[in-house]
Amino acid sequence: MIEIHVKSGDLATLKGAVCLIGCFEGEINQGAVAAIDQKMGGRLGKTAASEDFRGAFLKTLLIRSEEAIGFGRLILLGLGKRPDMTCDRFRQAMGRG
Repeated sequence: MIEIHVKSGDLATLKGAVCLIGCFEGEINQGAVAAIDQKMGGRLGKTAASEDFRGAFLKTLLIRSEEAIGFGRLILLGLGKRPDMTCDRFRQAMGRG
């Protein structure tokens, strides 16, 4: 059985098996992603760049953190362009994640 917990707070201090982070297109080097990237020594940003992940709608990227943070794996989930976000697109994205 899969358990899903929704939490708010500083992602760099939370713990779990997997962390799903929604990223708007063109904004992946900001906010929570930037803070986690810093804790991972820049590896998250380098992996996203090498895999051409930009946050396009419904695109995903799985990254193993190698215990640099409190999660074993991160899933970056593309939310598309911020102005295009609707309740329906958010529902689709969460279903994908």
